[in-house]
Amino acid sequence: MTNLPISTRLLLSYLLVAVLPLAGLAAFYLASFEASLTQTVLANMASVADKKAAQIDSYLRERSEDVAQLALRPAVRNGLLELTRAFRAGGPAAPAYLDATLQLRRALEDGGAASGFYDLLLVDAEGNVLFTLKREPDLLSNLRHGPYRDTELAAGYARAMRSGKPLLTRFAPYAPSDNRPTAFYVTPLRIDGEVHGALALQLDVQRLMTVTVDRIGLGRTGETVLAQRDGDEAYYTGPLRHVRDAAYRYRVPLKQGAAPMIAALAGRNGDGVVRDYAGIETVAAWRHLPALDWGMVVKIDADEALAPAHHLRQLTYVALALFLLLSAATAFLLGRRFARPIRAMTRVADQIAAGDLRQRVPQDGGDELGRLAAAFNRMADTLAASYDNLEAEVEKRSRELRELSALQGAILEHAGALVVVLDREGRIRRFNRACEALTQYSFSEVEGRQVWDFIPPEERRIVQDEAFAVLFNDPEQSRSTLTNHWVARDGGRRLIEWSNSVLHDAQGKVEFVVAVGNDVTDKMRAEAALKESESRLKEAQRIAQVGSWALDLVTGKLIWSDEMFRIFETDEAAFGQSYEAFLDALHPEDREHVNKAYMHSVTNHTPYDLVHRLLLPDGRVKWLHGRGETRYGKNGDPIASCGTVQDITARKKQEDALRLYASIFEHSGEAILIADQARHIIAVNPAFTNLTGYALDDIRGEEPTILAGGQASEESYRSTWASLEQTGYWQGEIIDRRKDGTLYPKWMAVSVVRDADGVLTHYVASFTDITERKLAEAQIKHLAYHDPLTGLSNRFSLQTQLDQTLALARREQRTLAVVFLDLDRFKSINDSLGHALGDQLLVEVARRLRDNVRDSDIVARLGGDEFVVVLTEVGDAAGAARVADKLLGALVPRYRIGGHALHTTASIGISLYPHDGDDADALMKNADTAMYHAKSQGRDNVQFFTPEMNQSVLKRLQFDHDLRVAVEAGQFELHYQPQINSTSGRVVKVEALVRWQHPREGLVSPAEFIPIAEETGLILPLGEWVLNEACRQLRLWRDAGITDLTVAVNLSAHQLHSPALIPMVARTLGNHGLEGADLCLEITESVAMRDTTASIAQLQALRDLGIHLSIDDFGTGYSSLSYLKLLPIDTLKLDQSFVCEIEFNPSDVAICAATIALAHSLGLEVVAEGIETETQRRLLASHRCDFMQGYLFSAPLPAERALAYIREQQAA
Repeated sequence: MTNLPISTRLLLSYLLVAVLPLAGLAAFYLASFEASLTQTVLANMASVADKKAAQIDSYLRERSEDVAQLALRPAVRNGLLELTRAFRAGGPAAPAYLDATLQLRRALEDGGAASGFYDLLLVDAEGNVLFTLKREPDLLSNLRHGPYRDTELAAGYARAMRSGKPLLTRFAPYAPSDNRPTAFYVTPLRIDGEVHGALALQLDVQRLMTVTVDRIGLGRTGETVLAQRDGDEAYYTGPLRHVRDAAYRYRVPLKQGAAPMIAALAGRNGDGVVRDYAGIETVAAWRHLPALDWGMVVKIDADEALAPAHHLRQLTYVALALFLLLSAATAFLLGRRFARPIRAMTRVADQIAAGDLRQRVPQDGGDELGRLAAAFNRMADTLAASYDNLEAEVEKRSRELRELSALQGAILEHAGALVVVLDREGRIRRFNRACEALTQYSFSEVEGRQVWDFIPPEERRIVQDEAFAVLFNDPEQSRSTLTNHWVARDGGRRLIEWSNSVLHDAQGKVEFVVAVGNDVTDKMRAEAALKESESRLKEAQRIAQVGSWALDLVTGKLIWSDEMFRIFETDEAAFGQSYEAFLDALHPEDREHVNKAYMHSVTNHTPYDLVHRLLLPDGRVKWLHGRGETRYGKNGDPIASCGTVQDITARKKQEDALRLYASIFEHSGEAILIADQARHIIAVNPAFTNLTGYALDDIRGEEPTILAGGQASEESYRSTWASLEQTGYWQGEIIDRRKDGTLYPKWMAVSVVRDADGVLTHYVASFTDITERKLAEAQIKHLAYHDPLTGLSNRFSLQTQLDQTLALARREQRTLAVVFLDLDRFKSINDSLGHALGDQLLVEVARRLRDNVRDSDIVARLGGDEFVVVLTEVGDAAGAARVADKLLGALVPRYRIGGHALHTTASIGISLYPHDGDDADALMKNADTAMYHAKSQGRDNVQFFTPEMNQSVLKRLQFDHDLRVAVEAGQFELHYQPQINSTSGRVVKVEALVRWQHPREGLVSPAEFIPIAEETGLILPLGEWVLNEACRQLRLWRDAGITDLTVAVNLSAHQLHSPALIPMVARTLGNHGLEGADLCLEITESVAMRDTTASIAQLQALRDLGIHLSIDDFGTGYSSLSYLKLLPIDTLKLDQSFVCEIEFNPSDVAICAATIALAHSLGLEVVAEGIETETQRRLLASHRCDFMQGYLFSAPLPAERALAYIREQQAA
C-alpha cells in the first residue's frame, strides 16, 4: 500500500469511505429479505406436508372403518363358516365349497364391498385362504406352512389371531399380486364367542401414491418423498425425481441418508433448509406418519423457492457497481490535481540522488506544498557541502587501508598455518610460505592455477560441491570446513583440515575464498592406530564375553567397555555410569554381598574376585564372574579401581545340568545302565541294583546280555543292536532275569551317546518292572468283555459272539434263538433293600441262568436287570420255548440273601434266526420288543416276536415324537371345568384340564398322552406350561372383573418330586401378579403316598407359599390314614367312581358319607367330581359335601366360554 502513488491512495480512501457503508446496508437488506422469504416458503411447505399427512390418515381411517363394517356383515361371517365347513368336508373341489364361494362373491360385489381396496381375503382358523375376490395364487394356500408363510399377510394373520384385535401390516411387495407393494388390514372374525378365522383387506400402495404425484403448491422442482424403516435402512416406498424405479427398490443406510427423512422415520416433525437424498439444497418439511410408521418429506429446490431473493441480489450488485464507477472517476480527478507538485519534487530528488547536486525545486505559492519545496532546497544545499567533506575523509581512509594490507601480507607469509586465497573460478590468488613448504611448489609456480590440480581426482567433486560452490552460491553461507588430501610435487599426500571463509566486493558479492588449513596427517594416523587397537580389544572381549570397567574413586564416574554394556543389555544413555547404578542392576539378593566383597578388597588392598547374579528388566538372570583391583595414592588413599566382568551363564547352566543329571541318575525311580562303546557295563544306579539284585561290582565289565532271561532268540538281540546302530534308539518289552534267578517283564529304552564329532561313545539303557502293569492289562482285557458284577459276557462281547454265532448258523443253515430276559419289579427290591442286596440278587440270577443252559450257549448281562441268552443249537420255536420256560422255572425258587427271602420273576421275549432277523441288531431289537410285549401282558411270561409288535412299537415311537413336537409347537390348550359351592350355587373355582389338538388325529384324550408324558419326562415342560397358562388366564379374568375365583391345576409325580417345583411355582405366580391363595394344586393320593417324607416336605413348601392343596381321586388308591393326617392339605376330591353309582348302590352312598365325615373331622373340605344327575347332587348335598363338579353343571370349556358361564352364574 505504501508503494502506491498518492493519487491512487486518495482514490482508494475515498471509495472506502463512500462505498463501504452503502454496501453494508445493501447486504443487511438482502439478508433480511431472504430470511423472510425462506420463512414464507417453509410455512407453505409445512402446510402442504400437514395436508398430505391428513389425506393419508383419512384414507387409512376410512379403510379401517370399512374393515370393521365388513367384519360385522352376515354375508362375510356366514360365508366364512360355510367355506370352512365345505372345505374341511370335501376340499376345494366340493360343490358346497364352490357354491359358498359364488354366493359370497355375489354378496360382496352387489354391496360394493371392494371399493377402496385391491382385494378381499377370508382365512380360516387353520390358516387356509378360502376366498379372494381377485382369485390370485394365494387362494387355497396355507399361511402357516404354505408357500406364502413368510409374507406380511401371514405375519399379520398370526398376530391378529393371537391378539384377537384388528391390525394393519406393513406395505411390502406381495408375490401373489405380481410383487406389487401392498398392505393388509387383518381382523379376527369372532362368531358366537369363538374366533373362526380372519378377514384380510388388501390395500394397493398406488392409492397412497396419489399423494406423492399431487404437486399443488410445490412448483416445478417440488416432490413428496415417502419411506419406511427396515432395520438400519431407509426403504423408499414412492417414486423419486432423481432415482429411476425407486419405489420399494431404493434403500439407503440410515447413517448415510438425508437428515429430513432420518428425523421423520425417528418420529420427529420439522422443517428447514436442508440437503435431500440427492445432495441438493432444498426447502423442506418432514412429518412422521404413525399409522404406517413411515416418514414423509415435502420439499422444493432452494434455487426455485428463493429465486426472488437471488434476483434482488443481482439488481443490488449492478447498482453498487455503477455507484462505484462514478465515485472512482471523481476521486481520480481530485487525486491528479493534488499530486502534480509532489511529482515535480520527486523528479528533482531523483536527479540529486544521481549526483547532480545543483538541481532545485521551483517554489510556487505559500501553501503547505510551497513550504515543503523551500525545505527541500535547503536540504540539497546541506547535502552538497557534506559531499565535499566526505571526499577528503575517503582519501584519508584509503591511505590507512593500504598500510594495514601491507601488515596483513607480512603476517600471512610468516604464519605457521596453510593459507590459500581462491577466486570464483577456483584459481589460486595467494599462497603463503607454509603452503610452499608443504607442496614443494613456489607461489610463482601455482599462481593462477586451478586448486583442483593439487587435490586427488577422487576428492575433487566433494571439494567443489561441499566447500567451494556452497560459499559462492549460498548467500546465507559465509563459512565452511572440509578435510581432504593435497598432493605435493613428489606425489606424497598430506591430509589437511580446512576452515574456509569468504571476502565480498563493494557490491556485497563473494569475490574470494580464504582457506586456512592444518596438516593433520600424522595426527590421523595415530588416531587410526589407536582405534584399531581398541577395536581388537573390543573383539577380544566380545569373543571371551569379558567386559572391562574403570571406576574413578575421586569423581565417582564409572566407565564401561562396549562388552560391559552388551553383557548388561543396556546402553550408555540408559546406564547411570555410577557404582550405585551398577549395584542396582544386580540381583537384589546379591547386591549386599557384592558391595561387601568390593569394599573389603579396597580396604584390605586385596584383589576382588566374586561370582554373582545379574537381574535383567525382563526377569532373566545372568551369572557373572567379576575380578578387579584398586590403585592407591602416595598417601595410601584409593584413587581408582578397574577390572573385568565375564558372562558365565552358559557355563553355570552346564555345571548345574551336570549336577542335575548326576542327581537324576542316583535318585531316578527307573533302573539305569551305562555301557561303553564296546558294550561293557561301566555304571548302574541304585534303582538298577534294587530291581535286578546286581551291584556295580557284580557286573562291571560284563555285557548287558548277562541280564537276559533266555526267552529271546539270538536273532532278536542282533536285531536290537542293529536298530541301535541305525537309528540310535530302541525301546520295547523284554523278559529278563534277576540275580536270584526269577524272571520278570520290563519295558526298556536304549539310546546311543555320541561326541561332538559324531563318534559313538556310550550306550544308556533305562527300564522299569512292568509286572503289575501286565496284570492290570489282563484284568482290563477281562473287564472289556465281561460284566464286572456277574462275570457274564457284557454288551460288547455279546455283539461279537452273536456275530460269530450267526455266521456259523448261516453256513450250517440252522436255527438260532435270542432270549431277552428282564426281571420283574427289580427296581422295588433295589430301592427298598438297597443296591448291595440288589447286586447279590443279580449275581444269583446270573448263576441260575448259566446253570440252566448248555456250555455252547451264550449268557450275557446288558446292564441293570436285563439279561440275554443266545441258544446256539435250538431246533425250532418249540425248543426255544422249552428253554425259556425252564429259565422262568429256575428263577421261581426263593433267594436267601442277607437274611431276606426274596422272590422274583422275569418277562422273556424271543426272536429266531432267520425268521425274525438276519443280523445281530435286528434279532436283539425284535427280542427286546417281544420282551416289552410280555411286560404288557402281565409279566412272568414268554412272548415270541411278531411283526405286529413292531407296528405297535413304531406307532408308540411316532406318538412319542408327536408329543415332543406338540410341547415345542404349542399344540395344547386348556379347558376349564367349574366347581360349584353346594350352598350358594356360585362358581368358586375352575379346574384347568389340558387338551391336545393333534394335527392329524384331532383331539387326543389326556388318558392317552399323560402316561406317555410321564414316562418320557415331557410331563415337566408340559406341566410348567399348564401352570403358566392357567395363571395367565386367571390374571386376565381378574382384569376383567372376576375377583372371587381360584384356579386348580393337577401336579404329576415327576413335578411333585422335582427340586425345581417350588421356585418355578413362586416365579409363575409373581410373573402374573397372583398370590398363593389364588392357586390350588391337586395331587393324586398314590403320588402323595410315594416317598411320603419327601412328599410332605414339598407339599409343606407349597403350603408356605399360601397355595391350597387337594388330594385328587381319594379312595381309589392304597391310602394310609396315618400318613393322610400328616399331609398339609386343604381338600379331598371324592372320585367319580363312587359318585356315578351313588343313586343305585348303598355301598357307594356309605363310602361317600364316610369320606365326607372323615374329611370334615380332619378340618378338610370335600369336592365331589363326576356329578351328572340332579339326584347325585341332592344326595351329596344332604351329606354336606362342600363343592361339586361335573357335567350336570358344565363340561370343561375353553377360556372365553368359561368366562361367559361364570358371568351368567354371577348374574343369576
